[in-house]
Amino acid sequence: MSAQPFPGRTKSRTVPGRATRPREHRGDGHIAALQAHSIGPTESLVSHAAVNAAPQEVFSSRQWTDEEWIGARERLTARGLVEADGRATDEGLRVRTAVEKLTDELASTPWDALTPGETARLAELLVPPVLDIVGSGLLPSQSTLGIGPEVRLRVSGHVRPGPIDCAKRRSP
Repeated sequence: MSAQPFPGRTKSRTVPGRATRPREHRGDGHIAALQAHSIGPTESLVSHAAVNAAPQEVFSSRQWTDEEWIGARERLTARGLVEADGRATDEGLRVRTAVEKLTDELASTPWDALTPGETARLAELLVPPVLDIVGSGLLPSQSTLGIGPEVRLRVSGHVRPGPIDCAKRRSP
């Protein structure tokens, strides 16, 4: 759809369309990784909250009902992935980490095509605006993206964020 012209235009949205493709590609891979682990849409968000990537409250914009959220938590509890109180079990942490690892693997193909020099140039071009965005305070301190303080620190420290180990996010 990103290559389709806007109504009244004869040309497609080439630059914005191309700019969002890596994110769309990663999102498609994330859905595939969740499906590979038999985690549905609501279960995905419940498991995301369970590993302390984002609090349950920030998912209200996704408009799942309380009954749907509770049902997803119960299904994950029955599978041994989430405790009754909503925290991830050790198995839940393992599965969520595996989902994130598979997502990273599936998303790597476009990046693997870049040479080390091209990768360095891309980082040189992207790090300043990312730092400006993160430092602006415009991003919510809590979001459904799981961009927590540790990710913000890694970005602001110019360290490329690596795969997320969900076990490190678990609340005490």
